[in-house]
Amino acid sequence: MKSYLPTSHVPLVKLISQISSYFLLIPIYYPWSKEGRPLSCRRSRKHHITFLASLIIDAVHVALLFTWFIYIHANREEIPLWGIISVAYFMATIAIIGSLKWLIYQRIVEIITLLNQAFQLETFSRAQFKLEVRFRVIAVVVILIASTAILPSVMAMLPWWYEYMPPFVSMRKMVWNEAWLDEWSASGWILNFTVKLGVTVLEGLTWMGIVNLGAFGGFTLFIHAPVVVEMWIQVMERRLSQSSIIFNPVEYRIAQTMQNINTISAKKPLTSLTIGGTMMAKITITYILISSFKMLPKLVAVFFLVLVFDFFVCLHILAYSISRPYVASLHYLANVKQRLTKLDKWVVRFLKSCIPLKFPLGDGNFFGKTTGLVITDVCVAQVVTLLLM
Repeated sequence: MKSYLPTSHVPLVKLISQISSYFLLIPIYYPWSKEGRPLSCRRSRKHHITFLASLIIDAVHVALLFTWFIYIHANREEIPLWGIISVAYFMATIAIIGSLKWLIYQRIVEIITLLNQAFQLETFSRAQFKLEVRFRVIAVVVILIASTAILPSVMAMLPWWYEYMPPFVSMRKMVWNEAWLDEWSASGWILNFTVKLGVTVLEGLTWMGIVNLGAFGGFTLFIHAPVVVEMWIQVMERRLSQSSIIFNPVEYRIAQTMQNINTISAKKPLTSLTIGGTMMAKITITYILISSFKMLPKLVAVFFLVLVFDFFVCLHILAYSISRPYVASLHYLANVKQRLTKLDKWVVRFLKSCIPLKFPLGDGNFFGKTTGLVITDVCVAQVVTLLLM
């Protein structure tokens, strides 16, 4: 029976990279040609200017939302709780994404190196043994492609009908003091349409940049690279069971090198911002849905439900993928030590340097087998705390 599933992760990574870099809103560009290799925006003036403009747009977006909070505080306006939390959530999300864009821009060389090394190691691994494509990778690719098409469109259209879908609320409350809402006059209708059109463009560009960065950065650093390391350890396991050679030191050093490149590319604060930002989004939207579900417009409620599911799935897959090299290397080293009966002194010394492959979370912590459950527990606890306040 013919299978329509890909035989390698490489085409999936290239597809995500090409889609994410199409609008030049992230600091990496991936050409559509078959021989294309990932390039830095620093090699293209057009890409460089477009990317820096996206950072300015993010800053303007955050400034608009911040001034809205100043306005409602100064005028003592009564705003529903879900509206205030929604605006705060959008402002924090855009600020975090803008920071992540700048961090990835600063580490562009390391990330391009990681991409190229991951492609080479996966190709080499598949040349040794037949390895399955991970289902979680396919699931994430489907979610990311759907999000790229849906999320910017929804966020661009919601301000046309619903208040508290920023930054439309800032313009409405402050700039014209609602006088422009009189659409019966020609000037009022033109002004109203112009503002909404401007908001649509601003929202579309902002959220397209958010999705592009999440798709590329999240998939490259936290999904594909750990999967490639896990696959290489799987190759080592098979060689261990099929070969008379008990242990090949070079093979484990390859895994350590790949893990080190990944760790350097995603070192603090990039990982902390990514995990913390995703947790913040999940907690905030879950709280809004539970506390204000009856007050939410139906379309907004459905949109938030989809976001909660999206964040839940991606957060668990992300934590699981990052932890797999540690779990696999721990199992591999245990098998090696069990097979070695008469240990050579050099081998003993080398094995002591072969520590499990840890991906740091910060403050001495790392992603282990139960990290996903711990993150979920923290999110649930925070939601309950907010509901009891």
